[in-house]
Amino acid sequence: MRSSGAERFKPSIGERLRQSSEDKKLRGSRRPKKEKPEPQPPQPAPIGPTLVSITTNNPDGFFRPGGGIIRIRTATTAYNNTVWYQWTQTGTAETWDQWQSLPITLTTTSASTVWESWVDTGTGLGNRLLRPDPRPITRAAPRPAIEVIETEEERRRRNEQLERFRREEEEKNRKIREAYGRAMDLLKSCLNNEQRDSLEKSKFFYVTAPSGRKYRIDEGTHGNLKVVNKEGRVIERLCVQPNDVPAGDAMLVQKLMIETAEDALRRHANITLENGQMLYGDRALLDNQKLADIIPIRRAG
Repeated sequence: MRSSGAERFKPSIGERLRQSSEDKKLRGSRRPKKEKPEPQPPQPAPIGPTLVSITTNNPDGFFRPGGGIIRIRTATTAYNNTVWYQWTQTGTAETWDQWQSLPITLTTTSASTVWESWVDTGTGLGNRLLRPDPRPITRAAPRPAIEVIETEEERRRRNEQLERFRREEEEKNRKIREAYGRAMDLLKSCLNNEQRDSLEKSKFFYVTAPSGRKYRIDEGTHGNLKVVNKEGRVIERLCVQPNDVPAGDAMLVQKLMIETAEDALRRHANITLENGQMLYGDRALLDNQKLADIIPIRRAG
């Protein structure tokens, strides 16, 4: 049977398979290519130690400080390499026990209550150390040094002024020494031989009042007047004196008032008793009244 012209040009099975393979390659070349992901830089290790796992069944723990790995193992015996374990295991170690028992007050001491007790109410010593002081700190600003430039005339006048002050101070001290000496001479002239000898040797003398009290007057002006018993033991201390006078004058006034106006003296005085009790006297000072109104001055002749 003779084939038609259309069938003569129909592709064979081998040609159709080859054409199909070429079409698949062509379609595959038209698809967009997938881009490969760029390699990522390594992530930095976490800062500080990171606890990975510590469990009851697996007591070994792993810490990663800065990316490294350190294995922490438990121990039944304390060695140098098990300090942390022994320190915090049950709170029975002396270091941990004492650390939380001494700074704060606890009813129980255990490792599980340390942080709670340390910062809970603010009564612990550790919490006070951690709490900043909100008050401002004020400091005086430093003063710059000031250089004073003097002329020759200014320096001369300053030296003359300093010399004048020095001479005036020496003159004042000389007058004070002379007044002190005159006052002591006047006091000694009013004492008997026994009182005078006691003052020169022991720096005090005794005076007996009409009431029978025995007073001891020590050399000085403030707190120098005392009442003694028969054995010489001090039972009262009196603070009473005129102001701004030499010691000799103050001691003479005390002697005269003991002998002639003891009641007025004791009313003015602050008296400290033997048991320490203080009896405060009249605030009016002796120098605010005329001595003639207090002490009857006896003149010879």
